[in-house]
Amino acid sequence: MLSKILLAILLVMLAGKLGLRTKLRDLKPKIDRAVNITIVVLLVAYAAQLFWALLRKPNGN
Repeated sequence: MLSKILLAILLVMLAGKLGLRTKLRDLKPKIDRAVNITIVVLLVAYAAQLFWALLRKPNGN
């Protein structure tokens, strides 16, 4: 368990040395936009599914 914690700490330190923090900061607006678009697409899909279920007539059973 301790070795995994140390490995995680070393990986974070290595990422900091390589400048990945600034790259992630530059990507943040694109990631936020992608998440927002995904949420909208899911909402539209669920609304369309609900609309389809309400319009479909029951079989009469």
